[in-house]
Amino acid sequence: MPEDVADSVSKKPDPRTDSWSASEQLIAEFPDLLSEAFEVSLMPGWLSIARTCCDALQRLDPDVRIHQLKEKFGGLRVYLKHGNAQLWTTIDAAEHLSFRTCQQCGATPASARMERHWIKTLCEECAK
Repeated sequence: MPEDVADSVSKKPDPRTDSWSASEQLIAEFPDLLSEAFEVSLMPGWLSIARTCCDALQRLDPDVRIHQLKEKFGGLRVYLKHGNAQLWTTIDAAEHLSFRTCQQCGATPASARMERHWIKTLCEECAK
């Protein structure tokens, strides 16, 4: 096994960079909204954006369900099974904000960067 892979397997999760921790927090806070989601994978720096988005979606439509919430191409993505203009506008705002917010620490400004064939949105400090 390559050394960097072995190191990543043996290390304890870091709550600042561990997507499972942030995802679990969001699922615990919005169990109904995320009850039908087949993927919730959220970096900790975007937890505040996701919380705000989820709260707004629930207020706009208590019956709405998120299908997927994840990082894709350096930005937060939220997919619904069905929605309306208000819901899509709320999601668009959250997604746009994620492109200016560090996915690891939540700092702004942040910008998209290539890292090992992945696009990540990082602040200067987290990019080091």
